[in-house]
Amino acid sequence: MTRLVLLGSLLLVLAGCDYTQITGGATSVANGTGTGTGGGGTGGGGGNPTPTPTPTPTPTPNPGGGVRTPDPAPGAILPMPGYAQSIILSISTPITQCTNYGYLDAVVGALAQLDSRWGYQCRDAACATVSNDRIAYHATAGREVQGAAGVWTVDIIGSACEAPVPAWQPDGYNGTLLWTNRRF
Repeated sequence: MTRLVLLGSLLLVLAGCDYTQITGGATSVANGTGTGTGGGGTGGGGGNPTPTPTPTPTPTPNPGGGVRTPDPAPGAILPMPGYAQSIILSISTPITQCTNYGYLDAVVGALAQLDSRWGYQCRDAACATVSNDRIAYHATAGREVQGAAGVWTVDIIGSACEAPVPAWQPDGYNGTLLWTNRRF
């Protein structure tokens, strides 16, 4: 234990820090000079400058209007927001058939008021059509534009063309699926 305390004191002295140790009534002060570099900002120092956010980042005002969760670090993805299921289940617009987008529009509209990253899942590479039962959350860096890749998708209509009912069936994240904010 004494060696560990002495080693810690020595490291602090070499780093140029003042260190006071009180043990068993005796006080020792180590004082040193030196130079060095380190991270700072929020007190975390060094390490990954853009850690994975926990909990989910909070959407912030978007200069283009509405709110938007800030972009993740390059190469990272945002987690799917936890509030989505409760919003979806609160929508009262009836689901009539798989070619009627009224319910899907109501869900995307309600979610997009909370975060502009919510939209529709494209069904094809050109985004010429959108899914009739899935929504998408744009989870990668970059603006929400037609064809933006990297989305979390959720099937929100069970039995969409037979006997449609509200659903919550996350499909997961897919880096190649595309996002759009408009329906065709």
